[in-house]
Amino acid sequence: MKQEIEALKAENKALSIEADKSSKQQQIPVVDKETAKKLKKRELECQALWDTLKDLLAASKNNVYDIRQMPDLLAVRALDTKAKRKLKI
Repeated sequence: MKQEIEALKAENKALSIEADKSSKQQQIPVVDKETAKKLKKRELECQALWDTLKDLLAASKNNVYDIRQMPDLLAVRALDTKAKRKLKI
C-alpha cells in the first residue's frame, strides 16, 4: 500500500508538471487534443484515487489504512447507485 501511495505521488507530480507546461503553452492552439484528453482523464483518475485513500483513512479508527474496507469503498465509488444497498451501508 505504501509503494502504491509513493507511485501515485510520483505520478501526480509528473502530471502537475505536464499541466503547468500545457498551461504555459495554452497561448498556442493545442495541436494534439487527444493528448490533452488523456492527461485530463489521468488527472481525474489520480484525484479519485487520492479521495478514495482519504475516505479509507477517515473510516479507520487509529489513522491506519484497513485494506479490508477497500473493495466496499471502491464499489461505492464506482458510482453504482445500488452499491450502498448491496453492501448494506
